[in-house]
Amino acid sequence: MEKKIVLLYGSKLPPYKHIEKISQKYWRYYERDQRNGNYEENEFFEVWVSFHFTDSVPEKFTYVTLCIPIRRSFLSKLYSIFEALECNVQLCDFTHSHPTTEVLGITYEGYCYRCSNGTKLLFINLYCDENGHEDTVFELEWYRKLPEDKRWYIAKKEEDPEKAFEQWVVNQISPNAASS
Repeated sequence: MEKKIVLLYGSKLPPYKHIEKISQKYWRYYERDQRNGNYEENEFFEVWVSFHFTDSVPEKFTYVTLCIPIRRSFLSKLYSIFEALECNVQLCDFTHSHPTTEVLGITYEGYCYRCSNGTKLLFINLYCDENGHEDTVFELEWYRKLPEDKRWYIAKKEEDPEKAFEQWVVNQISPNAASS
């Protein structure tokens, strides 16, 4: 089965129980198709429902990646259901990368999802300062001050993800904020 990712991201995501209920519904469709002999593997995607928090990760981390076998003809319906949950959502290919850049002596690492439409969705995840202290960017004052919609960047198809990540990070950091 070809793999896809439905990525839900932002600082406010729907309750996990809603996402789990949607997942269980599509699992039942899959199991029914298998029981009824209406199953051909090439007619299904293996869809991973993943989460990327742009604020802090919830204290009681209950958002676990879910895997759903879904009929290809149902993928757009599944996607529209997640869109209706009023959160940020992207359909992504299964490949990803971890771009890095150094700004004012601090190394930043990100996450780059390859969206199905060819664009790239970038996040800043970690930083490592000159003393070797490594932590999530949630700890940095300049990051916490960023408006929600500046905590990710969608690079164009033709943009190199490493260069796009570097330019985006530089644009987010003021000269005095890097040490915050």
